Amino acid sequence: KLSVQKRRIYDITNVLEGIGLIAKKSKNNIQWTGSGMGPVCDMRDEMTRLTNEVGRLTQEERMIDDYILRMQDMLQDLSDEQQRQQMAGNSMAYVTHDDIRSIEEFRDETLIAIKAPTGTTLEVPDPDEGMDASSAAASSSSS
Repeated sequence: KLSVQKRRIYDITNVLEGIGLIAKKSKNNIQWTGSGMGPVCDMRDEMTRLTNEVGRLTQEERMIDDYILRMQDMLQDLSDEQQRQQMAGNSMAYVTHDDIRSIEEFRDETLIAIKAPTGTTLEVPDPDEGMDASSAAASSSSS
């Protein structure tokens, strides 16, 4: 008979199980599994995987930091330009007809400018929806 408390044996078996040297089969049945190298190899593989992931994330963080710096520079340039225009008295709060025409996306499009108070809701129906063929023909012939 061992002159050791049951609790101490329980603690020791838990540690040995944790490092992969034994496996508990049932309450009082424990199996020796070997040198414990299985979990160590698994830990090495996990360590390699995590090291690679940290490297990838570090590279991604640098790229994001670079984007942030570029955006900050662009905002600063925009702010500087606005200040220069205000000092020169050239600050514009409007868009001219030529400004709109110079935008390639609007070149062959119909563009309607509407001046309305804040909070105004404007509903514009889609001309291709909601009209039957006879209404569409009548409206196109009357135009």
